[in-house]
Amino acid sequence: MRGWWWGLCALSFWGCEGLSVPDPGRVPELITFSASPQEVLLDTIPAGSDGRISLSLRLQAEVYDPDGNLRAVRALCRDPYRARALAESELLPAGGNRYTGELRLLLSRGEVGRYIVYAWAVDRRNRTGNLPRLEFTVRATGAPPRILEVLAPTQVRIPAQGRQSFDVAARVYDPDGLETIVRVYMLTPGGGEIDLYDDGRSNETGDQRAGDGIYTRRLSVSSTDVPGSYTFLFYAVDRAGLRSEGRAHSIELIR
Repeated sequence: MRGWWWGLCALSFWGCEGLSVPDPGRVPELITFSASPQEVLLDTIPAGSDGRISLSLRLQAEVYDPDGNLRAVRALCRDPYRARALAESELLPAGGNRYTGELRLLLSRGEVGRYIVYAWAVDRRNRTGNLPRLEFTVRATGAPPRILEVLAPTQVRIPAQGRQSFDVAARVYDPDGLETIVRVYMLTPGGGEIDLYDDGRSNETGDQRAGDGIYTRRLSVSSTDVPGSYTFLFYAVDRAGLRSEGRAHSIELIR
């Protein structure tokens, strides 16, 4: 019995000797990652024929590649306000474990703010290591947005039962372009803030067309609300953090 058992073990051992277990290896990692410049003032850069400004961001990284199977080092710049990638590029070998490259961005003069740049290394198995990130700031003198008009009823009747909906809207202008607007809101008499939207979701927010500069919000009045005159203040804020002057509008609730 013992001979049978040891024979089986020996057979299993020698039969597996020619097999190899895949080595998962180690992924490449970025030791350092930097960008230059760290801040840009758009006022000092002339715009192109299309009105946009071209920026070049120089990148440098050091890569640790323990397995020696590095395929590429890449970088990407993301616009945090619109959650989209603005540019992506590959960093090229610059001697030793150093890699350099650049990102070219095309921005309108109003597209200011803090931009996020990511970098990563990928090996021949399509595996990536760490994902370092850095920020660089785009500034401009600019001018604050304006609330051109408020589009809302002056009277709303309180329903006998349930709720009655109505829309309020603000037409907004920014000298640096509508794309620089990041928020439009109304301040209630009680100090609360209600956001308005320019998203074209008429069934949800009440806005009829996206991107036309008219920010809308669907509100409602309840049968339990108290009659009276209520004054709201409307504001717009751009990417530079500049806020418009408040524009007042009063709505009278009647029975």
